Amino acid sequence: MVFNNAGVMREGRFETLTDDDFRAVMQTNFFGAVNVTRAALPHLGATGGRLINIASVAGLAGIFGFTAYGSAKHALVGFTECLHYELPRQGIKVHLVCPAEFETPMVAELDSYRTPENRRHTLAIPRTPLDIVVADTLRGIQRDRYFIVPGGRARLAVLGLRLFPSIARQLGARIVAKLEWKRPA
Repeated sequence: MVFNNAGVMREGRFETLTDDDFRAVMQTNFFGAVNVTRAALPHLGATGGRLINIASVAGLAGIFGFTAYGSAKHALVGFTECLHYELPRQGIKVHLVCPAEFETPMVAELDSYRTPENRRHTLAIPRTPLDIVVADTLRGIQRDRYFIVPGGRARLAVLGLRLFPSIARQLGARIVAKLEWKRPA
């Protein structure tokens, strides 16, 4: 098994994020998975292995302040979707895991500087406890599920995003609009 779970985050309004911020996030969150997958492919094919890519709910929907992070996770979702069709011929099973936010050192750092809009928008789905993320991910892999969303609340939110995208966007816009914010100068 190969778990592609490396990640970095840059949060902020688009106009405050630099090209270097975008490159750093894409390099780790997307190209890191591409590079590890490429290196592991011969071994996974020889052993009938599994590739598990850890993306995010932010890879399924836009989130205020996550233009860099969300873009990289969207790319990882697309990459994984393509591999889902390509790799079974080599005997490799592919899994996509999209957790909502959960407690990690990366999230603790994010909490020290995140925008109020991002906090409110992201936490519309309450944080999933780490033990549930791990248990639901392992259970999904054992059951050969391609698409795994750990946590009941997160699964319900993702179902709503997928079945009712226009309504989900309207709700997201309302959540963000409740905070009065001014554009940076």
